[in-house]
Amino acid sequence: MCEHIGSLDYLGFDIIITQDGFNFCEINTHPASDYAQVLCAPVLRNKNAVRFFQSKGLFKIDTKEFYSAYMQSQN
Repeated sequence: MCEHIGSLDYLGFDIIITQDGFNFCEINTHPASDYAQVLCAPVLRNKNAVRFFQSKGLFKIDTKEFYSAYMQSQN
């Protein structure tokens, strides 16, 4: 499915698993990885995940500046 939506870098899928198989409930564009880390282990411990996010510019972000902007938006 991701290959057919070429304008997006990556997607997150919410699925419902039943006895008859699974159904897509929702597709999220550029999902956060916090739930994945809680359920599956720290994402950035996986070398392939690190390479992927590096290719998307993840490590070019100033996290202190990002956090400061986030906190200001919460007031």
